[in-house]
Amino acid sequence: MNPLRIALLGTGLLGHSIAERLLLGNNPLYVYNRSRSKAEDLVSLGATLCNSPAEAIKAAEGIFLVLTDAKATAEVLALAEEKTSFRGKTFFQVGTISPDETLELDKQITQRGGYFVALPVLGSKNEAKKGTLLLMFGASEEHYHKWHDFLSQLGQVFFVADPKKAAALKLALNQLIISSIIGFSLSFSLILKEEIHPELFMSILRKSALYCSTFDKKLPRLLKKDYSSANFTLELLLKDLRLCLEELEKLSIESAPLKTSKIIIEQALKRGYGDKDYSALFEVVFAPHPMNEKSPEIIVEKNPSPSKLTELGVADWPLWEKDVSSFDWHYEEKESCYILEGEAIIYVENKEPLQISKGQLVIFPAGLSCRWEITSKIKKHYRIG
Repeated sequence: MNPLRIALLGTGLLGHSIAERLLLGNNPLYVYNRSRSKAEDLVSLGATLCNSPAEAIKAAEGIFLVLTDAKATAEVLALAEEKTSFRGKTFFQVGTISPDETLELDKQITQRGGYFVALPVLGSKNEAKKGTLLLMFGASEEHYHKWHDFLSQLGQVFFVADPKKAAALKLALNQLIISSIIGFSLSFSLILKEEIHPELFMSILRKSALYCSTFDKKLPRLLKKDYSSANFTLELLLKDLRLCLEELEKLSIESAPLKTSKIIIEQALKRGYGDKDYSALFEVVFAPHPMNEKSPEIIVEKNPSPSKLTELGVADWPLWEKDVSSFDWHYEEKESCYILEGEAIIYVENKEPLQISKGQLVIFPAGLSCRWEITSKIKKHYRIG
């Protein structure tokens, strides 16, 4: 079998580990990441680090898309298509996106002459490095047979055929990740607070039909309260939960349990666990904040006087710009900002949405978690602290 030229866009936790696994073979690998530093170490393993997505795509026959979300993927592909052709190339969508986003990405690629394969995977960095991922192949049987042997180096490949169904399968499986860790955290919290020895509990659980191997994988983290070196971060888990919620509600499936899970995850993010392993959810279950705890308030001053802006030194603050988009944000420190252009709606749990716009001085307090929805391109001066 002749070597296949492969590109990989996005070297986060999963993408980097997939790249490491692929580099064990004899296939040339071209990598690109928007933060170049996260991909530089792959060069010593044999990868070619590209300066643009177009450079990586041009060099390859098969392209792995392992970016944060559908929006980031579409943006990277839009940059690439201006400078290179997609014709005859196969694009594997590995990152978790919704079924509708999958169909839209399929359309975007096939209209430009490329082939699209939905390829969500179950497993994280450890499974990727060992070649034990579970891959859900959403494309034609012809493409499945063409790529099966190559993809098998990453793990077991399941033929799904329909790209939309492959994406839905991944959401269903990720929902189980959420449910299982929260369920285990509830039971384990009860065990600890009733002063029952953890090993007695685990010995019984392991012999029962209730057992899941994830419980033993996460148990050392819970006992040591060590959630570093994440396999799957809480921020990414929350992103996938939102995709799953949207799909459940679209299909008229009861989503109340998942909405409760969302509240727990958001509490964990407020405590600074966003970049930690998702098992950090245990901390919120074991020691929840009082229900009457108030969220810190956002302060908005409309049309502050020129003298006040001068006194604050606003003109010397750094600039930040962002196009129309929506994203979650947690403020580790207080941030003051002056809106030069645009509008946005700020959503905070259990509070009325807050609209901010041009000419306002806005202070976001430390500890605040919120969701930004930018409705018109924002440009602002900002200061941290």
